[in-house]
Amino acid sequence: MLGCSFILSKYDIDFYIHKDDVFTLNAVPNYAHVYGFPNYSEPKEPTHLLQGGEKLNFNGIELDVIFAPGHCVGHVVFYNKAQNFVVNGDVLFAGSFGRTDLPGGDMEVLKDTIFNTMFKLPDETIVFCGHGGETTIGQEKRTNYILQF
Repeated sequence: MLGCSFILSKYDIDFYIHKDDVFTLNAVPNYAHVYGFPNYSEPKEPTHLLQGGEKLNFNGIELDVIFAPGHCVGHVVFYNKAQNFVVNGDVLFAGSFGRTDLPGGDMEVLKDTIFNTMFKLPDETIVFCGHGGETTIGQEKRTNYILQF
């Protein structure tokens, strides 16, 4: 959320956000300074509200929008079945998982999302993470330490 205003001011693009995260977006000016953004500007209005289940198409690349809360209440991931990859932001990382200590985060919800949404994707699905390198669903099923909780 903290980078949205910057990106939207720099590029002429549509702004997609899950409907449940609009309140988080609107709250950012209240806490941005805590995370090193003292001059955060007011957020722009989203152009598209997502809920999960949509199919988006960007230059011929079809993405299924999958609701994946836990890191935040309205987190979504973007799955491309044809090329077998998922852009998952801060849900699952190589050997780790997203933080839940920010507004709207919930560890139990994140674990449920990982086990019952992410781990339902094919094992060979490439996971493009919000931080760090890529991984696969199968690799994370075998080794991710969230399995120990």
